[in-house]
Amino acid sequence: FPALGQLYDHTFSSTMDNLLFGLKGGRELAPVVLDTMERNSDNVFVLPPFSLAGDLLTLTQDDLRSLFKVLVEKTDLEYIFVDLPVGLQEMNLWALEVCTSVIMIYSDDLVGREHMQRAQSDVYFKNLPIEGGFLTVLNKSQQKEREEGIAARIPQSESLLQGRRVSDVQERNPAFYKSCVELLHQIG
Repeated sequence: FPALGQLYDHTFSSTMDNLLFGLKGGRELAPVVLDTMERNSDNVFVLPPFSLAGDLLTLTQDDLRSLFKVLVEKTDLEYIFVDLPVGLQEMNLWALEVCTSVIMIYSDDLVGREHMQRAQSDVYFKNLPIEGGFLTVLNKSQQKEREEGIAARIPQSESLLQGRRVSDVQERNPAFYKSCVELLHQIG
């Protein structure tokens, strides 16, 4: 649920305002969600960003559960990815509680690995009843060899840093594409 922007290029014809009004006004949510979702240039259905960070913060745990319920029950989406901001805000914890799998992404450097070790030893995360479990991903990885407990290594991509489309990067960088596909197989 991006609050200020997206990680990809897409000009939306709708806003999250309708979805917020649907959640807060007790309207039937499914048509609102389906009307708000749009297909981006990578052929992925996405929701627009919230206009204001404060709008995002008005969501309750029930709001999130209702939204996820609609996405699961009223769409034929194969995967639903929720890109949460870094940190343990209450909303992130609510979202984690309804996930079937959680992908934790860390930079493949000293700081990233320290964060990974802290999260893996955290009692809260260890006790979350997540059906598919936690998958750990090392991002910007320079190494290729497998490592116990690491679901995937995503290689460094200068193209992504320059703002290129994900589909272009996957087409031109077979190692990046292979890592993404392997991760999807582990989820599904």
